[in-house]
Order: sequence, then C-alpha cells, then structure tokens
Amino acid sequence: MEKNKLKHLIEILSIPTYFGMETLVQEYLIKYGTEKGYLVNKDTKGNIYFTKGSIKEKQYFPCVCAHIDSVFNEHIDLIKNNKRKDIRIGRGKHNKTKLMAFHPETGKRTGLAGDDLAGVFLCLQMLEHFDNLKAAFFVEEEYGCRGSNECDKTFFNNVGYVIQFDGPTSNWFTETLSGVKMYNDDFLTKVKPILEKYNVTNYSDDPYTDILPLKEKFDFCCCNLPTGYHNWHTNEEYVNFEQTEKCIQLGIDFINKLGYNKYQFDKAEFTSFFSNSYESYLKKYDKYMEQNPKFVCDICGSEMDEYFICTICGHNHLTK
Repeated sequence: MEKNKLKHLIEILSIPTYFGMETLVQEYLIKYGTEKGYLVNKDTKGNIYFTKGSIKEKQYFPCVCAHIDSVFNEHIDLIKNNKRKDIRIGRGKHNKTKLMAFHPETGKRTGLAGDDLAGVFLCLQMLEHFDNLKAAFFVEEEYGCRGSNECDKTFFNNVGYVIQFDGPTSNWFTETLSGVKMYNDDFLTKVKPILEKYNVTNYSDDPYTDILPLKEKFDFCCCNLPTGYHNWHTNEEYVNFEQTEKCIQLGIDFINKLGYNKYQFDKAEFTSFFSNSYESYLKKYDKYMEQNPKFVCDICGSEMDEYFICTICGHNHLTK
C-alpha cells in the first residue's frame, strides 16, 4: 500500500459535493491542475478540462474522465460552509483498507461519494503517470449526465478514445449503457487480455454515465472501468483502497496498450432509455421528480432506484 496515494485519495474523498453544487471539487481541481502545470479550462456548464503534454502529427490524445457530483444532499451545508467530511480508515474482508465517511458535526456515517470521487483520483493518477493525456471532469452526472451532455466539443477534436472511471468494485467493465454499445470488436480485442490479466469478468449493462452522451456526440470508442467503491448512493458506501490501487494499474495498462491512436466507432443513436433524445430524457426526469419525489413505483408501490427503475417489478418509469 502506497501511503502517499492513500493520503491523496482521502484528501479527495473528504470534499463534499452534490448534484449542481460541485464548487469545492471544481476549485480543488483548478488549483491542482494549475500547480501541476497542466492546461486547465472550465466551460460554461462548469466542467473542468486538463490537457497535459502534446501529440505528434497523426496522433490522438487518450482521454480519461470522471464525474464530480454526488447524490448526497445532506452535504449541502458542508459545501456552503466549506467543511470537509471526516474520512476514517477501517478494515474489511481479508484485512483490506476500507475508507468510510462520517459527518463532521453529527459524527454519524454519511455518504462517501466514492462514486465518483474515486474516479477523480484515478484520473489524476493517470495524469501523474503519462506525459501526454487529456482529462475531463463532469458536473451533474447523477441525475441525467447534464454536464457531459453540454460538454465543450472542441476539447475532444483530437481525442482518440475515452476511458471513464466510474465502475464499482474492481471487477466491472461496462459493455453497454442504456442498450448502447460503447466500443467495437477491434477495441475489445485490444483490451481483453488486460481485462483477463486483472480478472475483470463482469461485463456490465448499465443505465448511464458520462460516456453515453459522449458516444452520441463523437465517433470514437469509449469504456468505463472500475474504481473500488462499494454500496454507492448509500451512507454505507466505502472504498476498498487495495482495489483502487489495482484499478490504477488497470488504467495504465489500458492506455499503454491503446496508445495514441484513434479507435473509430460511429456515433450512437439512442434507441431505448433515452428515447432517441437526450433532452427528452432530461425533461421526463424533471417532470417525474415533481410528480413522484418519494421514488415510489406506480405499478407495485415498491421503492425505485436512482434510475427510476422499480427494485421489485423492474418497471422503468422514464420510458413509459
């Protein structure tokens, strides 16, 4: 276990953030990137972009990304008062390092926001390792990927592929998002030996994360890698640091293998979850939040998950 990396991860995890209230993480990233000498930009939506180094003719930048919001509205007062979560180290199964968050005022367990601050940490680790790399940090992912949907398109003009760090555990590789494939067979052929090396066997079909709107806008392959967080969107969330360390090496191997090439893959057309229009999804979300703020299924009365899908009967309330 590398103590400097653990310290850095704890520093990032301690920053409170919430959907639409990502100010403290934005400030942290701008200061961090500026001190490192990266080219730092912030777009009108609030997304943060880093560019490190340069590329040669006919080369393309690898790009990593993560989102900087969370679902924990109980952290709003911490954000307003510029206070930090108390991150404590415990021991999990097999004596693994377990990072948990506690509220600095109540002392009670609270949301860690490892989803996706652990992803932010992993992006910064990739920037430490590689001389030529781009990174994007998106706001407002949790309820509709609004930041990535309004990204600065010019930033991605010379990008060859995007790796997002937003998967739980260390055994997660997103295959599709809302039924949309993120990469082609050639891309998978390149990275599959690496996935096997790190025993990544869970090829997941997920609802959404930021690479979904990117796949609609751009003609390159995308993928989503794990970060080491568990029990996301709950006060019992934790990060397994040893798994996060494994994800660092996984990301490094991915970029070393894929190099400075472009992996062409036609822009996606949304046909399921987003009903052919990302904007229509956002409108549906806003309307449904007004009508059903308690997240109760219209069909069976059970609890819905954060994607408005019933945890019992499986009904998707945004596609009806």
